[in-house]
Amino acid sequence: MLAMSSLEILSFAGLFTVIFVFTGSPFVLGGALSCGVLAIKHLRLARRHIPAPSQASQLASATTLVQGRQIPDDVERMAHPSQ
Repeated sequence: MLAMSSLEILSFAGLFTVIFVFTGSPFVLGGALSCGVLAIKHLRLARRHIPAPSQASQLASATTLVQGRQIPDDVERMAHPSQ
């Protein structure tokens, strides 16, 4: 998802660069530079990202240490709301 975002923001940086060439406006140059920096940040985050297991398996296996004992996260609380 971040890789696609990076590509989209990079295309806006290119668009702002083309507009800057025609107008010479420093405001547009700032837009191009900020979009370029944001695209680089998104690309770095996308490369560092480790895919997480599916949400269903996370909920089934997640446990929380509560008052010194292990209980299933959310499942136990929904089954016994009075505790």
